[in-house]
Amino acid sequence: MAEAQVIEEELPTLIQAALARIRQHPHVIRANVHADSTKEFPQVDCLIQVNLPTQWRAQGQSPSGVKLEEPIRLMFSATYPQYAPLVTLRPEFNRNLAHIQPGAEQEAPEPCYFEGDPRELIAHRGIDGLLNQVVDWLHRAAKDTLIDPNHGWEPVRRDRLEDIVVLDRAALRNRIKSRGGYSFLETGYMRCVPEKGNRPHKGFLLMARVTDNALPLDQRTADWIVESPVQAQSAITHGRTLTVLVFAAKASTGAPIICDRYEPETVADLQTLAGRAADYGCRTELMEALSLVSRRLSKRAQDLGKVPLFIILVARRPITVLGSNSDIELIPYFLQVDKEFTSEPSIEVPVYPVALHDAISKNLLAELSGVALPADIYPLVQVGAGSVGSKIATHLGRAGLAPQVVIDKKCLSPHNSARHALTLPVDDYGLTWLSPKADIMCAVLAGLDQPATAIRQDAVGWRYDRQALRRSVPRNTSVILNSTASLAVREALAAIPEEQLRARIIESALYGQGHLGLLTLEGMERNPNTADLTLEAYALARADDGLRQLLLQHESQMSRQAVGQGCGTTTIVMSDARISLFAAAMSQKLIEWRTDRLPEQGKLYLGQASQDGMSLAWASESIKPFKVIVPENNDQWQIRISPRAHEKIQEDVGSHASVETGGVLIGALSSLRRTITVIDVLDAPEDSQRRRERFILGRSGLVSALEEYAESSGYTLYCVGTWHSHLSNSGASAIDHETVETLCDRIQSPALGLICLPDGYTAIVKEG
Repeated sequence: MAEAQVIEEELPTLIQAALARIRQHPHVIRANVHADSTKEFPQVDCLIQVNLPTQWRAQGQSPSGVKLEEPIRLMFSATYPQYAPLVTLRPEFNRNLAHIQPGAEQEAPEPCYFEGDPRELIAHRGIDGLLNQVVDWLHRAAKDTLIDPNHGWEPVRRDRLEDIVVLDRAALRNRIKSRGGYSFLETGYMRCVPEKGNRPHKGFLLMARVTDNALPLDQRTADWIVESPVQAQSAITHGRTLTVLVFAAKASTGAPIICDRYEPETVADLQTLAGRAADYGCRTELMEALSLVSRRLSKRAQDLGKVPLFIILVARRPITVLGSNSDIELIPYFLQVDKEFTSEPSIEVPVYPVALHDAISKNLLAELSGVALPADIYPLVQVGAGSVGSKIATHLGRAGLAPQVVIDKKCLSPHNSARHALTLPVDDYGLTWLSPKADIMCAVLAGLDQPATAIRQDAVGWRYDRQALRRSVPRNTSVILNSTASLAVREALAAIPEEQLRARIIESALYGQGHLGLLTLEGMERNPNTADLTLEAYALARADDGLRQLLLQHESQMSRQAVGQGCGTTTIVMSDARISLFAAAMSQKLIEWRTDRLPEQGKLYLGQASQDGMSLAWASESIKPFKVIVPENNDQWQIRISPRAHEKIQEDVGSHASVETGGVLIGALSSLRRTITVIDVLDAPEDSQRRRERFILGRSGLVSALEEYAESSGYTLYCVGTWHSHLSNSGASAIDHETVETLCDRIQSPALGLICLPDGYTAIVKEG
């Protein structure tokens, strides 16, 4: 038995309050509860005063058919205000206006008065906000300005349709030929039968993926169409079918057929579909395609049952379609076909409009990320697909900027699930967490329409295997991202000469149990290189108590963690959330670098987490090129002098222009690269002697000063030699060689003697 009609006093309290607000609205002439209202679904009929210009008031309506007084209906539910009321117009309202939801001719049209979910509008601005939007819509409908040419053509609305096709609009537009015709495109779909209470009138929902793969509709293709359940007794079936892309030929004048009249979606059957195709100039092509489908399906050997056939009509608009860069609008439908299908336009064959969603593509991802993809974006090679690397690769991929090559020698292990960006499905044997990291990462990137090459390789070997380097790094690669946090990988990359590896290295790493992040970018011609920049970070951190504790103290770094019985891994203990905090910030900078010109100088970023762990504070430095010197007595070694050290030396020489001067060199030594890097300079002790013909380094307080410096840097920086100046451009003297040899014996390590000359530097290295 139907629920009894209600009067205002019986309405839910919140709806009574909404009715009172409606009546107070300045554009509402009257508002009354509709006679068919029930407690569950109250309906309020409103009469809206529309601000028509004076010249239209005498006729009582605008040229677009909007009346001076327009009735609307607000269809509430007992759940208001959790759900907004449904707004409908009078049944005879002009449907050839934009921003109207699809529906049959006999149904009351629904205006698209708000760009978004009306529930959000109600939650933010209440019933007054909803009415304001509806009144504004009516005013613009009266002036026929619902389509703003400056914004683009409003496509046929499909907001509330539950059947969906996913496709690449650009790829399909490329299939449109000026001579007109149709293409059959391979399509996969999923049919779902919802629970009884939620079923649409046709009884099922469809999700389809239209590919760009065109097929000839021969008998083999017709026999290929099939549908099967996902599993026994399943309410979900998968199938493969075809999509017919139908497009018009040019007009007799040779110009494209332009559809400049907005028509809301009213297609309900094959007859109205044919009529709509005629509006777009492609009725003949549609009928030819459907006739071919009918002939082929009738000859199938096996019973087909009813399967969906998707149809996309192509309309060319007078201006660019909103949300695209083209004047071509793709308008999708589906109907059900079987062996008995006939192409005769008939009201007996239901046709259903379908919502169109863009397929995943790097362009779509970039657009939604607010990223403008450069036309000549450079390839990116990523070394390391672990906890930090996988997150950065995923962030870049979701912005359309994924690496083209992912390199990682290791396989995943179950303990990686604590911090890896990927959550893998569990198979019957639980082996998915033992897959190669690079392979899994590239599979994810391929799903983001950005195929990448997975290489299971140790980048450390590139220094010695130039063929492996060439295979791994495409020739036009400009940047390599090292996210391994491996000192061995850093050293190996820094060791490769610039003429063999021109790609600049970006390095990302976390320290201090996830409280500090380091991001570096090599300078032009890889100077400063990735190792130089890390030493620069050490020097900067040494002067800051907070940074020193996080970056340079050993107890805050790596530790061994058990990951099984008798098995362990060396790592930094931190949460996945903490890694994500830093990875997101680093990715944002990488997005900037990938979409703009790379800075010429080296860049160094140190990010520190706040005490509450919810924010980061980043400090950045631009690092000029290092001075690079080959020792005069040993061309197997290389000396690299930081801008800081160079400036201190030049300042000291300038202060003692008439005598030789000198001091102590602080830095680090790499036996792998056979490189001594000078990062800083200590002033000469007070008992040093400066003469025109010689500089003698004093000893007063020197040992304690060196120990203090080394300790404050966590012993990452230490004494690597001494320097002194010459007043003329002369090489190292016998005394200079003897001094460096003595120092080498004392520090039990290769030692550097650096000589500052009027026109540059020379150096000697003693290996002991």
